[in-house]
Amino acid sequence: MSKITDYLDQVKYEYDSRPLIKFKWSMFVKLIPKLILVVLVASIIAYMTVEAKLINTKTGISFAGFLTAAMGILLVFRNNTAYDRWWEGRKIWGTLVNTSRHTAMLLKELFRSNQYRLEDFTGLLSAFPHVLKDHLRNINDESAYDFLSEEEFNFMKSMDHKPNALIMLLQRRFKEAYQNGEITDYQYIKLSDQGSLFTDYLGKCERIKNTPIPASYQFLVNSISWLYLFTLPFGLIEAMGWNSVFVVAFIAYLLLSMIEVSLEIEDPFGTQQNDLPTDKLADMIALNVGEILIGKH
Repeated sequence: MSKITDYLDQVKYEYDSRPLIKFKWSMFVKLIPKLILVVLVASIIAYMTVEAKLINTKTGISFAGFLTAAMGILLVFRNNTAYDRWWEGRKIWGTLVNTSRHTAMLLKELFRSNQYRLEDFTGLLSAFPHVLKDHLRNINDESAYDFLSEEEFNFMKSMDHKPNALIMLLQRRFKEAYQNGEITDYQYIKLSDQGSLFTDYLGKCERIKNTPIPASYQFLVNSISWLYLFTLPFGLIEAMGWNSVFVVAFIAYLLLSMIEVSLEIEDPFGTQQNDLPTDKLADMIALNVGEILIGKH
């Protein structure tokens, strides 16, 4: 019990001390080279139009207007698609939180007098969200195995698909309890169904992870966006003169930021600023499960 309890205490410390909001300049830094390019092009167009009188802006106005409509449709669809993926991922993890709690409560009632079983189930249920988030990030962080016994640890290391291995261990423990006469037929079926839910959540997360937005569509959005930014000065220069450079820079920042955010959230299980807080959710599940199963109550 001390191994699990000590690890849960460490998780609680990290969970409580993690800031809720982190302000990062990473996105702005990414955009600086692109913004410099946009400002440079807008400045050249402004000079050639206002000072050198070499460019007729009337053609540019109509072309920029046409691109505005096309780009607006593509950008809205692109952002909505990315957000739908992010929101679906959030719903899956929200359901995982609830199912983990419910399963822990069910196990507590069935094995209240069996401390060994409670500790074992605490380790398995606490490890699953950590193993799942690492699997979705294509990493293998063995610190999640600290929840497990030595036998379970060795089994996990022998398997390639770690979340599947953990679900197999959970279902194996249910079957052992049934074969030992610790639970009835109905209770075993109920627990087995609960274990199957974790497989369902795993599959839904993998569907999002393994089905990216087509690269050709992203290329189309980027191409039209850049064409729009390079032709936008033609539509503003006649009325605003050199001030159009600042307006174009501001619009470019908004447009490119939206594209950058959509790129981040289309894969919601990573570690970027706008991804889902799966680290914190995994810690929360571990704390809740530990409190329910081996807490003092």
